[in-house]
Amino acid sequence: MENENFNFAARMGMIADVRNDRGAVVAEINRIVIGPMEILTVPGELFPKSWWNVKPLMKGKLKAIFGLTNGEYGYILLPEDYYSGKHNYHVSVSVGHNFGLEIEKAMKKLVTAK
Repeated sequence: MENENFNFAARMGMIADVRNDRGAVVAEINRIVIGPMEILTVPGELFPKSWWNVKPLMKGKLKAIFGLTNGEYGYILLPEDYYSGKHNYHVSVSVGHNFGLEIEKAMKKLVTAK
């Protein structure tokens, strides 16, 4: 958790502390298949780049991503967007620079699992 505003809000009891006992952020994503539709869920607002990186790997005829599920972790950016200097507001309400990369890896793992 790199965002000091999130840390402060958790200490004040304004939001839940999403860190585990080792201090790592714990998040849940899901893959749901309903007939020909495949859905991924993420706990925040995913920047489009991650969606475009994962979508081709999905097997469903219809593909969707549902954001703001299983928690609200702010914007989910990849490191290149986090450090680009173009998204200062989004960075200010993001868990940290690697969160998007970890979410993207988890989504890829879910959609390519046998």
